[in-house]
Amino acid sequence: AELLMFLEVLSFLTDNSDLSARFSISGTIFLAMVSLYGPMADNLPKVSVVTRVDKWHLQNFFLLFVSNVENLMAFMFRGVINRRFMENFESVLGILYLFFVIKNFNWFVAPLKEREEYELLLDWLEDTSDWLKEKFLPWRNKNKGRKSVAAKNWGTAATEVRGAVRFKNSVIKHD
Repeated sequence: AELLMFLEVLSFLTDNSDLSARFSISGTIFLAMVSLYGPMADNLPKVSVVTRVDKWHLQNFFLLFVSNVENLMAFMFRGVINRRFMENFESVLGILYLFFVIKNFNWFVAPLKEREEYELLLDWLEDTSDWLKEKFLPWRNKNKGRKSVAAKNWGTAATEVRGAVRFKNSVIKHD
């Protein structure tokens, strides 16, 4: 869903006299988000309160709605406001839209940093990136001829993450 929100910026870059092109981008993204939300909501436990995922999706839908309002306003004022000013203003609005999308995403994933698996995942990502650099970018390797610990043991952190997740899932299933 977050990738779709990033793709919505394309509607800011389309010609403001072509409302159908702008709404086709936004409409397609809206339909895709609705189709993603349904199965996701079905797979989550049913609770009587609004969850963090629900709030995140509502904020995404709100940002998409605001983007549609901007598309409509740009179309309505295309002959009234200077074209150069309108293009620059829409670029600023597109950047502002991206800021709020990223802010919403950071708000959503912030609690993940508190989990134990987060540190293990960072270790795995670091080990994997080191291994990929050595494998595919050998000219950037400053220690030519020597293999790093990451290249030798790139799977160690991944094994720990999988083990922690399996243990956590088994504890949840038995409770």
